Amino acid sequence: IIDTLLLYLDRAAQELPDTWGTTDKGKITKGAALALKSRIALVGGRYDLAAAAAQQVIESPQYSLYPDYAKLFTYAGESNSEVIFEVDYAYGVQTHRMPISLFSRNAQGNSTKVPTQSMVDSYECTDGLTIDQSPLYDPHHPFENRDPRMRQTIAVPGDVFLGFQFETYKDSLQCWNYSTNPAKRVGNQDATNAYASFSGYCWRKSTDSADLGAYRNASSLNCIVIRLAEVLLNYAEAKIELNQIDASCLEAINRIRQRPTVNMPPIAPGKTQAEMRTIVRRERKIELAMEGLRFQDIRRWKLAEKVMPGPLYGRPQKPYNYADQGVPSIDADGVVHYDGYADKLSVIEQRSFDPQKSYLLPIPQRELDVNKELVQNPGY
Repeated sequence: IIDTLLLYLDRAAQELPDTWGTTDKGKITKGAALALKSRIALVGGRYDLAAAAAQQVIESPQYSLYPDYAKLFTYAGESNSEVIFEVDYAYGVQTHRMPISLFSRNAQGNSTKVPTQSMVDSYECTDGLTIDQSPLYDPHHPFENRDPRMRQTIAVPGDVFLGFQFETYKDSLQCWNYSTNPAKRVGNQDATNAYASFSGYCWRKSTDSADLGAYRNASSLNCIVIRLAEVLLNYAEAKIELNQIDASCLEAINRIRQRPTVNMPPIAPGKTQAEMRTIVRRERKIELAMEGLRFQDIRRWKLAEKVMPGPLYGRPQKPYNYADQGVPSIDADGVVHYDGYADKLSVIEQRSFDPQKSYLLPIPQRELDVNKELVQNPGY
């Protein structure tokens, strides 16, 4: 199946133009076909093909990293130079309801899609070290001295988010509403409402204050499907798996880390293959958070049985707060462990993963009906 998909994408890349005119905005391009090829080749372990396809995209003059990571996912950054393929929306033509799933309760959202405590703890400190290694990390002030992408991606307690003081600690019965002049104190729905964020955090990525009010159910913000940063990481990972850790491999990662609004320390040369594998996997988790790729990543890396099972944690809550929190450990696979103080975190749910079954999805019944030679995957 993967070989067939790659064959089709090669043909598509030959037929499609590099760009379209303004009247054909949003159509598939040669770059989109090659970028998708690099993604699928990684899944299939065709690392030489993944690297070659990604390199073609990286060398295309029409793509460049957008300088502002936070604005990349807002109306201000729509259809920017980093976007290779996006789904277009327009008021009165086609809209979507993503804002209501991402917005805080104070902003009249449902907060049904939220980051977890382990996601927050995965961001490095500004010295390029993980929080279990960096002297800059202070559990009393856990959001200071961190990779800027953390607060550009996630609304954390103490932030101003969509015009409101964002605080999810249950004793914070009131908060500031900054959308009025002057600002005023209001009831804090993010702390008191039963359907506020269950993790104590909200996704900031892909939210825009222009969608407040009625537009939270009818957003026209385009949805990015493939962008250059992913292709750079595809290239780096493929080169690492081929054990071809050269200057181009490091440059692919460092271009992302040194985006002007990020400016994280570059990865130095001289790392082993295992060290580089750890780096690129963590970088994918951070850079591509909430973009729909993690599900596939932890399965193709065979990490799902390690990442998925057990309690899913949110922020510490009463009677504990961050001052009582310890420092988690982060292993070589980027998995965060809370040994010794897990009881201080809130538990959102218990999850399970069966490695004998869950690495594969079920074959749809309609496919089994029309092709009697197919055999259902184990466990379904």
